[in-house]
Amino acid sequence: MRIAFISDIHGNLPALEAVVSDIKRSDVQSIVCLGDVATIGVQPNEVLEVLQELQCRFVMGNHDVVLVDPSRTGELSLFAEELFQSLYWTIDRISAEHLQLIQSFENTINIQDDSGRRMLCYHGTPQSNYTGISPTTSEAEIKRYLEGTHDEVLVGGHTHQQMNRSYNEQILLNPGSVGSVFDGSLRLREEPSLRPWAEYGIIECTLRTVSFCMRRIGFDIEKAKAAIRRTDHPLREWWEKQYAN
Repeated sequence: MRIAFISDIHGNLPALEAVVSDIKRSDVQSIVCLGDVATIGVQPNEVLEVLQELQCRFVMGNHDVVLVDPSRTGELSLFAEELFQSLYWTIDRISAEHLQLIQSFENTINIQDDSGRRMLCYHGTPQSNYTGISPTTSEAEIKRYLEGTHDEVLVGGHTHQQMNRSYNEQILLNPGSVGSVFDGSLRLREEPSLRPWAEYGIIECTLRTVSFCMRRIGFDIEKAKAAIRRTDHPLREWWEKQYAN
C-alpha cells in the first residue's frame, strides 16, 4: 500500500499543481489531504478545484474550520491584522460548491493496511486541529496529545515541518506543507519567511515495515508571481517578497 499525504496548501495553486504532477508519477493507491487548503494564499477556489478532481479524502484543518464557521476566526493564533483580513478575503470569495466540499472534511481519518496495521490521520493532533506535534515537541507534550490513541502510525500536518519520529511504539509522521514551507516561524517581516519549494510525503506499508518518503520539489515561481500581481489580496506585498529573488 502506497498513500500520498498532502497538507497546508494555503491557496498556493502552482505549488499544488507541482505536487499533484509528482504524485501522479509515483504509483500511489490513494491520496489523503490533512487540511488547511485555501486560506492565506491568493488562489483559494482554483486550489479547491484541483483538490475536487483528485477525489481524495480530506481532514478538517483549523483554517478550514473558519471558512465553514467565520465566527471562530478569533480562535486562530494569528499575530497580524493582515492575516485576519486575508481570512475574510477568502471567506468572501469561496464558492458555494467549494464551501460544501470543505464542510464534508472529516475530523480524523482511520486507515488499515493489508497487514492490519492501524493508521490515524488528523490535522494538528488526534484531539485538536489547533495544536500540533513538531520535531521538537517534548515527549511529555506528546504523551498528553496521544492519550487514548493506540494506532501504530499517526500522520498529521499543521506545523509546516516535515517529520518522521517515534514515540514508544508509535510512528509520528508529517508531510510538511505544500504551499507555505516555513523558514523558522512564520512572521510578516521584511525578509522572506517561506522556502521556494513544496513538500509532501508518501507512506509505503508492507507486511513487515512502514517507510516514509519526505519529498521536496520545486514549483513554477513565475506563475506564482503572476497570480500574486493579479490579486487584491491583503497579503499581496508580503507574498511578493517571498519570491522576489
